[in-house]
Amino acid sequence: MKNVGQSNVSSLQAFTGSRTLSENGWNFNTMGDSLVCSNATNGSLKWKIGLGEDVKRIGGFLGTAPIKVGKHILVATYNGDLLLIDSLTGETVKKFSTNQTIRTAPIAMNGWIYVGTTNGKIIGINTQDGHITGWPMLGKDPEHSNGGV
Repeated sequence: MKNVGQSNVSSLQAFTGSRTLSENGWNFNTMGDSLVCSNATNGSLKWKIGLGEDVKRIGGFLGTAPIKVGKHILVATYNGDLLLIDSLTGETVKKFSTNQTIRTAPIAMNGWIYVGTTNGKIIGINTQDGHITGWPMLGKDPEHSNGGV
């Protein structure tokens, strides 16, 4: 518990937060209590946003692996918010609240966001925005997840 903020095997197995999203020369990843954008070549920081809450009190990580939807980045937070982030500035464009605890990355396709909660629910959000699309499964597609199965 002291080292990684998790005290049981199922929580550790569900962890997907350290997966890096690399797009257009930038890397996006969650690191503890932040979403970070850094230069893919030299690692210099472009922007960093806090994801709320206290990572020491909650344990582990406060955001899921980020995904690319249209021109934006989407990340789910521990406290149940799905944040649509401008990939250039790090500004939150829109927030969708679920009032559920989330530890697994969402998927997004054709204006819908789907995300699983820690208590076993699956939530679907109709954003009414067709630009929120392009990530139909965990890991984006079989090539990204399994090396081109």
